[in-house]
Amino acid sequence: MENSGNHLDVETKSERSETVDLNDNTLQVDISDALSEREKVKFTVHTKTTLKDFVKQDFSVVRQHEEFIWLHDRFEENESYAGYIIPPPPPRPDFDSSREKLQKLGEGEGSMTAEEFKKMKQELEAEYLATFKKTVAMHEVFLCRLANHPIFRSDTNFRVFLEYEQDLSVRGKNKKEKLETFLRSFSKTTDEILLGSTQKDVDDFFDKEKNFLLDYHSLLKDATLRADKMTKAHKDVADHFIKISSCLLEMATADTNQLERFATKAADIFEKARKIENRVSTDEDLKLSDTLRYYVRDTTAAKNLLYRRLRCLADYEAANRALERARAKNKDVHAAEWSQHQACEKFEQMSAKGKEELTDFKVRRVAAIKKNLVELCELELKHANVMTPFFPTVLT
Repeated sequence: MENSGNHLDVETKSERSETVDLNDNTLQVDISDALSEREKVKFTVHTKTTLKDFVKQDFSVVRQHEEFIWLHDRFEENESYAGYIIPPPPPRPDFDSSREKLQKLGEGEGSMTAEEFKKMKQELEAEYLATFKKTVAMHEVFLCRLANHPIFRSDTNFRVFLEYEQDLSVRGKNKKEKLETFLRSFSKTTDEILLGSTQKDVDDFFDKEKNFLLDYHSLLKDATLRADKMTKAHKDVADHFIKISSCLLEMATADTNQLERFATKAADIFEKARKIENRVSTDEDLKLSDTLRYYVRDTTAAKNLLYRRLRCLADYEAANRALERARAKNKDVHAAEWSQHQACEKFEQMSAKGKEELTDFKVRRVAAIKKNLVELCELELKHANVMTPFFPTVLT
């Protein structure tokens, strides 16, 4: 599973584009194929477009995770996009947990029956594949968000990412760059706290949005932790059903009287129940945990927009004070007026764009979460209806 690579034809588009509204067909981006190797995942990014900026109308390139992060960083660093919510970057592919479990299973093979080992191995391989599919999904959602944004879709770096057929030669950050990133993050956090406590917002809309997003982000993180615990509980139940089923089969083999029929039938029931519990766990992980986790990151991106605007407001007020001092001293008045004009224009543009982005974020967020919760409820009812008749039949 590790060395030969895990190859995935990405066929379930409905599962992976649930947080993006794909109404515009002028630029369609998807991940048509992916190859998992031990240390990396290669994504085949397929683009279909009618836009004149692109040389071809239908083309594909191979990209790695680091190149997705490079693209996100280019948007983050671009001052022109300060008034927009930058889509959160996809999480780094992490298959270490699944590989570690598979390794431990191999080491403990002698302590379990062949049937139990086979079922446990199938479960771990299914878990690995589910993680792989989710990784592909998150990378595709990131690209779809950019492709469907009226401004981001025209970005030069985005076009290079989609169209340039060669490797982008993007490497991971070295220790020095990681330290610089950490220090910048620390400085930004400190500045954000300072601005939040000293800078009064002049617009009630943004002040209310800030308070809402702070509370909402905290609640989302808590809900994600609880959803993960619930998903793990269902997975643990499925794992225990494997052991119960194996024990019942051993009893049926050892006993040839009437208990044999009961034990065999009960083992079959627990095996069917195990499959249902696994599906429940997978559905909850995909429709609930992953949705909440995604909007934790998206809410962070919205908070970053509010921080950038508040920083812009502080700069604007500083420019006003500098202009007053220049006029009082009658020195460098023209330069101060120009700086104040630039700061005012930037702040007003950022406020207008930010208001549109936050309003759209609310509509998109509510629609996506509602859609996933409805689908989860339908799946839960379906699984419950399948499982309900199982256990009474063991007594007949």
